[in-house]
Amino acid sequence: MLRRPNHSELFSRDLRAAMHECEADGSLLALLIVQVGQLERVEGTLGYTASQALVDELCARLRGALREQDQLIEVSDRKYWVIIRGVRNEGHALLAANKLNRVAAAPFPMGGQSVKLESAIGIALFPDHATEPEDLVRRGELALAQAHEERVPFQVYSVDSTREMANTWQVERELDRALEDSELELYYQPKIDLTTFRPCGAEALIRWNHPVRGILAPAMFLPIAERAGMLDAITSFVLDAAQRQRCEWPETWGELPVSVNIPPSVVDAGRLLQHIRGSMRIWGSGTEHLILEVTEDSVFRNPEKSFATLARLRAEGIRISIDDFGTGYSSMTHFKQMPADEIKIDRSFVRNIADDEGDQQIVRTIIDLAHSFRYQVVAEGVEQEAALLKLMEMQCDQAQGYLFSRPIPQREFMDWLSDYRVPAPAASRAARSSSAV
Repeated sequence: MLRRPNHSELFSRDLRAAMHECEADGSLLALLIVQVGQLERVEGTLGYTASQALVDELCARLRGALREQDQLIEVSDRKYWVIIRGVRNEGHALLAANKLNRVAAAPFPMGGQSVKLESAIGIALFPDHATEPEDLVRRGELALAQAHEERVPFQVYSVDSTREMANTWQVERELDRALEDSELELYYQPKIDLTTFRPCGAEALIRWNHPVRGILAPAMFLPIAERAGMLDAITSFVLDAAQRQRCEWPETWGELPVSVNIPPSVVDAGRLLQHIRGSMRIWGSGTEHLILEVTEDSVFRNPEKSFATLARLRAEGIRISIDDFGTGYSSMTHFKQMPADEIKIDRSFVRNIADDEGDQQIVRTIIDLAHSFRYQVVAEGVEQEAALLKLMEMQCDQAQGYLFSRPIPQREFMDWLSDYRVPAPAASRAARSSSAV
């Protein structure tokens, strides 16, 4: 039975009646809240008529996956309630969610194309989680939010997950305030040229100077910022602050470029280039002083779209660096077409390079291949001199890591630039280079 309720029916008597039936015979009831994504994209690509046909087909599929005594209530084109009577236990509800998820994920033939939808399902049980319809729906919505949070296809309500969601929402509110109150700041880690051992740039790394929790690393708040739709604002802050602060660096080693990490969702946004242009006009910085770092997996997930965006940025004179290289989806076909200037070898291959022959072979192959296509190569996570010497032997171009400096705030980085002295290993490198000529 499929019904499309109006707003006054959202806490419907159907759900209350089903709960009373289960209470009478001592069985459980499961409410599954199914949310479907990608429909906006279908409507934008194929039109409203095709989108509605897809919704009709989706409803038919979901209905076909249910038993006669179960109910499907269409709350909107994107959200459905599924009422399942006579549930034996939580595992029974999970089996039903898994079945619905498979049905929704199967490709839909539309206009000569194959369309795939994404779904998430929140599960709440009566009477275990709630005894009133409104409360049961609220628990199901919390479980749905947790499924989105953890990027899993379905989730059962639990008190612990509710607390975790509350903590996440608290971080979202605090992060919004942090942008307003200038609690976010940039740290810098220098990059070293392995031919001259002179500083040749620095990577900007965001930190949150929380008034209570202290300095927070990006892994503790950027995933939440992404889910809250705040990455655009944070990226804009980083671009502006990095270009402004770069102008304050002492020119002991010349005008150094700054590298800024760009999240995948922002790389796809058309307004990125517009913002960079505006920021450069404000701070009087040239494109040659900006390097945008994008991760390998984000670029190769949709290479056609990513390559087009990166090519536009390079046409403006902005350099592109492929970060975390060696851990993602690259292939020889895409490698030769990358609109990039620099490749950063992931620290996981550099950490044990002095002793691990497998890592040595991987790094040597990446360096040789990159040089054959005229890419600069940067090694991340250099912490030991033995690793540095091995990278020099392989003709790696640049390095960064704790061996030279950990990420430090702007004022300390300016002092570091003023105090830095070219170390002795540069002389041995220069001697090897001159003997090879």
